Amino acid sequence: MPDDTQQTAADSEPEKKRTRRSRKQQLAEDQPSSSGEGLVVPAKKKPRAMRKDKGTPRLEERDLIVLRWMMQMYAVRFDQLQVLLARHSPKKEELKDPEHVSASTVRTHLDRWDLLKLVEYKKIYAGKDDPLWCWLSPYGLRYLANEEDEHGTMIVYSYFLPKPNRDLTHIYLINQARLYIEQQYPDYTWRSERQLLKLQAARPKSIKQKHLTDALITRPDGRSIALEVERWDKAESRLDAIMHELAQTYHRTWYFVSKKARTAVLKARAKLPEEERKRIQVLFTEVKLLGQPDDSKDKSEDIVAE
Repeated sequence: MPDDTQQTAADSEPEKKRTRRSRKQQLAEDQPSSSGEGLVVPAKKKPRAMRKDKGTPRLEERDLIVLRWMMQMYAVRFDQLQVLLARHSPKKEELKDPEHVSASTVRTHLDRWDLLKLVEYKKIYAGKDDPLWCWLSPYGLRYLANEEDEHGTMIVYSYFLPKPNRDLTHIYLINQARLYIEQQYPDYTWRSERQLLKLQAARPKSIKQKHLTDALITRPDGRSIALEVERWDKAESRLDAIMHELAQTYHRTWYFVSKKARTAVLKARAKLPEEERKRIQVLFTEVKLLGQPDDSKDKSEDIVAE
């Protein structure tokens, strides 16, 4: 009697072979023929159009803010650019120092602005440790113009080339004053001397011009605050006249004074009527703008905007 198990195994063996053959045949059917029949060709992606400005740096919002700040202030020193770029950084929370970007970050921005021909920069003083200065090129002044005069004409400022004289130190201190005030009162509007000069030049010469302050700050409620940065003693009669006009014209005046100007400014303020005297605040430049200790007998006042 034949073994049923052996017979079953024998019967199933050809079946396995047939199964293996059918798989091979199936694989063969799935392969494309030499003629290309059955070949699935993926659709070619349409090539992306090349940017017309490929290779040209693009300006970000921070660039525009800092460059226009520079335009209004004539020029900006390297260390002040570190503060400005940090203050307007889109990733401020990622900065190691939230008050300053690194020197390499400033150089990266300078290279990009220079490539776009928007700025010029160099060291003005020969000292090894003296920082470089940056200012807008003639093209940059035209490209970044965004202010209009009272007739709706676009304002383009005249080209300014920094020189190693007293005015450069004065510009540095006014820049420091703006950084200091904007940090404390970010919702106040700043008008620089450069902006005020343009507005003044547009007015008829027959109209008596007010004393030109170093800056004019406007509070959200519309009240104006004059800013003065005084480095040297002025003639007593002239200083008395200026301070009297400031007290009568503006809601308040913030006087940043260096050591050589303190005595004269404090003396001139003391001559004013009490109501006018309250409107003039005397702040020590070395303390408020340069971070030096207040070691004088007459202590520096704090800013009061009310």
